[in-house]
Amino acid sequence: MLDLNKLFGEKELKAKVGDELRFSLHIQESVGYVPELVECDKDILELKEKKITRVNKNMEDLPSGSDEGECTFIMKALKAGKTELLFHQTFRGDKEEEFKFVIKVV
Repeated sequence: MLDLNKLFGEKELKAKVGDELRFSLHIQESVGYVPELVECDKDILELKEKKITRVNKNMEDLPSGSDEGECTFIMKALKAGKTELLFHQTFRGDKEEEFKFVIKVV
């Protein structure tokens, strides 16, 4: 498993066919923070899951704005090739940050 958060800043990352890649960003929809996977060659990397882990496990009795958490994109390397992964951290629809990775699958 490649944790892209720990490898951010590397020029090009290598993965093997079958490897799992993960990248996590802050999420809090009630105030407008929504992460997005913007670009990826789906023939090379498949988005298997978009997993959201909330800070507060039981949100039923909590006030609005208590939906803070982490959104983890889980991808699988399908075949050899090179692709660019591009993520945006958006706030109320506007791009606040951009995270770019070049992944070479061998």
